[in-house]
Amino acid sequence: MIYDCIIVGAGASGLFAGARFDTAAGGRQAGLILEKTGRAGTKLLMSGGGQCNITHGGSIKDFIDRYGKKGGRIRSCLYKHNNLELISFLEKNGIPTVTQEEDGRVFPASRKAQDIRDLLVRKSQENGFEIAYDQEVTGIRRISAEEISDRRAHSSNFDPACDANDHDPSSESSHPHSGTSTSGYWEIATNKTTFRAKTIILASGGCSYPGTGSDGQ
Repeated sequence: MIYDCIIVGAGASGLFAGARFDTAAGGRQAGLILEKTGRAGTKLLMSGGGQCNITHGGSIKDFIDRYGKKGGRIRSCLYKHNNLELISFLEKNGIPTVTQEEDGRVFPASRKAQDIRDLLVRKSQENGFEIAYDQEVTGIRRISAEEISDRRAHSSNFDPACDANDHDPSSESSHPHSGTSTSGYWEIATNKTTFRAKTIILASGGCSYPGTGSDGQ
């Protein structure tokens, strides 16, 4: 099977990408989220002492300086997808928020980080994404259209059923990210198996909390 999209990492970023993917791509996907630990959103569940400090209620213009000298590099991203949009998304999906008057921090009204995590998991699943746990990504490579053609021509082990999406005209015309037969696909190797996808999103985190799986690898 060739997935429409594979997301590497089931943390806050990966889950939010899955939760919003149909908005960006237009419709339900055949998607997969790969998580190397046994749980989704571990750091998210820890945030704000378990209460989940979602964002800040101030002007988005004031956010830039909080990112230091390189804050300007993400200005356009923050302006395009700002704190008000995030709050609106949560409230439209049944999670009201509260803003602390003393410091402007925004929390879910329930003060439960799990409510945020569960929403993002549910929305990702509604968009067609499965979550595969204990799948540590060990390598990613691009399989070109030329290599696909070469495999078909020269490999006695080539299975046309396995690569059906590569040359199915209806598959190519039905989705904006299709067209595998002309552009190839991504091959993602894990500690257990190999997956293939038309699109890949890397959301594997930094090295802030190695114990949660966010170790910078």
